[in-house]
Order: sequence, then structure tokens, then C-alpha cells
Amino acid sequence: MGKPDFEQNLGRQQLDQLGKLAKAIEQQAAIKVIIGLAADGMPTEVASDLLKGVAEGREREVLETVARVGQKFIK
Repeated sequence: MGKPDFEQNLGRQQLDQLGKLAKAIEQQAAIKVIIGLAADGMPTEVASDLLKGVAEGREREVLETVARVGQKFIK
């Protein structure tokens, strides 16, 4: 027999909460990286566009972009 419905629902809720927490951590990491690169010379317009991407929920795409081009801005 499987788990009672309330146990399955609780498990789903916990997984949903963990997913939201992981997304928040990923967003925070992206913001910190962008701020650091801006401090190292990244143009304000570029940093602003990247932060907008994070605000729109595209933090993974933003981090991939930063990984590709971020070295150009590190002193």
C-alpha cells in the first residue's frame, strides 16, 4: 500500500518549498556575481540588463551569460 494522501501532499509541499528556496539562492548568487562584476568595471547598462533578467526569473540564463563573458570585466 502507498502512503496516505496527507503524507504524499506533505512531501509535495516540502519539495515545492525546497524548489522555491533553491531558486531564491540561485537568484541571490546571480545578483552577488553581477554586483561584483559591476564593481570590477562591468558597464552599468550591462549589469542593469543582467539584473533585469534575474528579476524576470531568468537567473540560470543570466549566470550562463556571465560565465561566458564575465572574465572581460574582471580586473
